[in-house]
Amino acid sequence: MEAIATIQHFAVDTAFITAIKKNSRALNTRILEEAHLKEFQETTAYYALPIPRDLALAYVFRLVSRGAKFSTIKRKVDSLHYAHRGMISPFSTSDFKETLQGLKNTLNDRNHHQVITKHSKPISKDHLIRVSDELTRLGTKKALRDKTIVTLGWMAALRVSEIQNLRVNDFVKEEGGYILKLYKSKNLKAGEVGEKWLPKSKSSICPTHALQRYLEQFPRHGNEHLFRSFRRGDIESEEVITRRSLQKLVNLLFGEGYTAHSLRSGFCSSAFESGATYSQVMQQSLHKSVEGLKAYDQSDKRKNNAVNGLV
Repeated sequence: MEAIATIQHFAVDTAFITAIKKNSRALNTRILEEAHLKEFQETTAYYALPIPRDLALAYVFRLVSRGAKFSTIKRKVDSLHYAHRGMISPFSTSDFKETLQGLKNTLNDRNHHQVITKHSKPISKDHLIRVSDELTRLGTKKALRDKTIVTLGWMAALRVSEIQNLRVNDFVKEEGGYILKLYKSKNLKAGEVGEKWLPKSKSSICPTHALQRYLEQFPRHGNEHLFRSFRRGDIESEEVITRRSLQKLVNLLFGEGYTAHSLRSGFCSSAFESGATYSQVMQQSLHKSVEGLKAYDQSDKRKNNAVNGLV
C-alpha cells in the first residue's frame, strides 16, 4: 500500500514537472514566443495546432510582403516551431527549411545595397583621422579604448560581431605589423580561418600602434576578450563590450547616420577611392565575391563623371 501511494503521489506531480520544464526557458523568451503565437492566430484566424504547412508558408510570405526583415521572420518562425513541441511541426520539414533558406538569400541580395546606403554611411579616412586625433587629445582610458576600437574596426574592415569577439591571441606579431586571425565570421566556413594584415606606420591611425598602446594600459592574456565596457568615472568593467554599446559609440563619435558597420564600409569605400582593386579589398574584407563589394564602390561615379571636366 505504501508503494502504491508513493506511485500515485508522483503521478499527480506531473503538472509540477511540466511547470519546471516551462521555466527552463527565460521569462522574456516565453513572453515573446506567446506573443508571436497570438499574433499568428489573430492574423490567420487559425487557433489549432499543428499549423497546416500551406498556412505556415502563407504567413511567412505575408510577413515578407509587409517588409519584415529576415531576422524578424526567423524569430517568429522559431516561436511557432516551439509551440509544436510534442507534435509534428510544419517548420521542421526539409521543404520548409529549404524555402526559408532561399528566402534568406533572396532578402539579403535584395536588401544589401539598401542596408549599406541607408544604415551604414561610410566613414572616410579624413573623418577617422579627425576623430582619432580628438580621442588622443582627450587622453582618458575610455578614449584610448575607443580609438583602438575605431582604428582596428576601420583598418581591418571588421563587422560588429568581429570587433566584439576580438581576443588577444587573435593577433600574431610579424615583421612590419600584426596578422589578425579570425576564427568566426559570416564569410568563413566551419574550421576556416581568415587573416587580415595590420601594417605598422607613422600615421595617427596606425592600427598596430593603437593596439600596442591599448595593451600597455589594459593588459590582456590568452583568450581574454580585447574590449570591455566602461562604467562612469573612466572605470573599465569586467563585462565584454556589447553590440549595442559599439553602435552607440560610433554614432556618438562620428555623428548621425553612422553605425558600427560604417567602419567596415568606410574602409572598403576609401580603398576603392584610392584606386584599390576588388581583389585587393577582398584580401582585407574577406568578401567571397565581387558582387558583395559592389555596393561599397562609388569611385567610378566620382572619378569618371563628366561633371569633372566642366568645373
